[in-house]
Amino acid sequence: MADVQEVKLEVYNPTHSFESKQAFAARLPDLNGKIIAEVANPGWQFDRIFAEVEALLKEKYPTAKFINYKDLPELSNHADVEGLEAALKAVGAQAAIISSAGWGSCSTSCGRAAARIEKIGIPTTIVTRQGFTRIVANAFAGSGFPAEAPVTYE
Repeated sequence: MADVQEVKLEVYNPTHSFESKQAFAARLPDLNGKIIAEVANPGWQFDRIFAEVEALLKEKYPTAKFINYKDLPELSNHADVEGLEAALKAVGAQAAIISSAGWGSCSTSCGRAAARIEKIGIPTTIVTRQGFTRIVANAFAGSGFPAEAPVTYE
């Protein structure tokens, strides 16, 4: 039998928390009179989600103005989209809604996009399916933000 040497392994815990370095954009007291940008991830039924969310928000905030997702750059599941921040600034967006994070890669894409939008001072929320909130939150936290859960739907 060969000599067995002791091996020491150092294993890092992938669930370890870390200090957040980036603050969220200031939250709005209400959405009346505000310009809300709809940012689309070409995933699961985002067009239906935007129509429903917009209708619900207009009931509560009748003077809110919505920038349709067709008028803004579309997210990509594979890379950060160039020009997203500039497009949001050009339309005067004061808040953003991203939809929809319904699978693994698109959930990461939505989380990364939300972090980029928050960094330029626009409060953002993401609509995602239950079961994908941690993926979105991890992508968001990877940009230095607290890992907060986005809005979910069933």
